[in-house]
Amino acid sequence: MSRTVNSLILFAAVAALGACATDVTDVIETTELLSVIPAGGATGVDPNEPITIQFSHPVGVGMEQYVVLHEGGVNGEIVPGTWTWSEDRMALTFVPDQPLQAQTEYAIHIGGGLMDSNGNVVDCRRGEGFGGQWVGGGMMGGMGSVSSTMMGQGWQHPNNGTYGMIFTFTTA
Repeated sequence: MSRTVNSLILFAAVAALGACATDVTDVIETTELLSVIPAGGATGVDPNEPITIQFSHPVGVGMEQYVVLHEGGVNGEIVPGTWTWSEDRMALTFVPDQPLQAQTEYAIHIGGGLMDSNGNVVDCRRGEGFGGQWVGGGMMGGMGSVSSTMMGQGWQHPNNGTYGMIFTFTTA
């Protein structure tokens, strides 16, 4: 083939590849769970300190309903209090109505269907690195009315079937 034909073929190939390129502004980044304070397994936690959960991107409006604090394990009573978002919706803080009880186990439960502000499920896998445990149906079922209210949409992960993660800690 001639040099001109080779050049035209090369030009056409480059143009075709360029047409397939994705605009980087359209890439949707996964929202990840970055931290939970106190971390799972923590002991000697100050019962007067707030609980803070950090995400990599903004979380959707109303998603705080899928985050609770239980006294004891995942089937324990829900601790009354207020969950408040930071202005950028990347940090969620819980302040109980009354100080937590001393020398008591608590479990922070983050629902598996928690969605970010773009409507994508929040990736909680990093939680395993700071003491999180996946909640299976066996942990949730048949142990009282609390668990049955946490098995619907927002609690169950649409792909892996878990009911989110728990981070268990003990107060001082």
